[in-house]
Amino acid sequence: MPPQWKILFSTLSTASLLLLLSLLKLSDNRLHLVFCNVGQGDGILIYQKTTQVIVDGGPDNSILSCLGRHMPFWDRKIEYVILTNSDLDHYGGLIEVVKRYKVEGFGTSGVQKEDIEFQTLVKELADRKIPVTNLSEKTDLRAGSMAFDTVWPKETSVLGASTFLKGQAVNENSLVFTLSYGSFDALLTGDIIPPGTDEAVSLARIHLASLEILKVPHHGSKNGLTKNMVESARPGLAVVSVGKNNRYGHPHQETLDLLKGLKTLRTDLNGEIEITTNGKDWSYKTQN
Repeated sequence: MPPQWKILFSTLSTASLLLLLSLLKLSDNRLHLVFCNVGQGDGILIYQKTTQVIVDGGPDNSILSCLGRHMPFWDRKIEYVILTNSDLDHYGGLIEVVKRYKVEGFGTSGVQKEDIEFQTLVKELADRKIPVTNLSEKTDLRAGSMAFDTVWPKETSVLGASTFLKGQAVNENSLVFTLSYGSFDALLTGDIIPPGTDEAVSLARIHLASLEILKVPHHGSKNGLTKNMVESARPGLAVVSVGKNNRYGHPHQETLDLLKGLKTLRTDLNGEIEITTNGKDWSYKTQN
């Protein structure tokens, strides 16, 4: 076979395989909750067929690889992006996401930071005329068959989009919300810290009969998870999104002690964590 024919055959074979894999994804009716391995940060992809929601984007462009593995190659639309707080380890990768994909909506607590990188994200959202909504307690979103109910911050504490905060105040106003698909429920907690941690889980319990997945707050920091959250949530699986050998020492031993007795996975040890569910039964797999 001439070399040029070998190249053509190889190219067609690769294209056919990608097409087949993408078609298989379309026949899958399950919900996929993917904790992307973005290093020291949060980056979550939630999808069901071709409906995708991103929660945070990690500190850099690592999330793009995660999206490429899970989204059909022809699908360049993301229905919604949620930014839980305006620290770089949550929004950094979203700048390129906004540039490369058609994002139909963007949710935030309304709290901004003055740093140049964050203002770059703000400018990209404005230039592309992406609708931005300030989310707070009792705000609910629907994307396909997925339901998102915000439980924190309280409506009275959400500040205007022009409000700039620093340090701990950003975490105090971190978004916390439930994800529901059939009888499957997850609590996604951003970087919430006490006393908001306990208030948020109490509000979440109003919405949920049970909780399958808990995203451990603030990368396992000792000022995120509380004993009350663990006992109130009683999750089937706890997930810590954290980077290897990070300079903060996350997850802290105090947090790991609170998680004893719970099935716990960590992105620094287990890599990408993917949970799938039909709305009733669920399972998980990891990929380093």
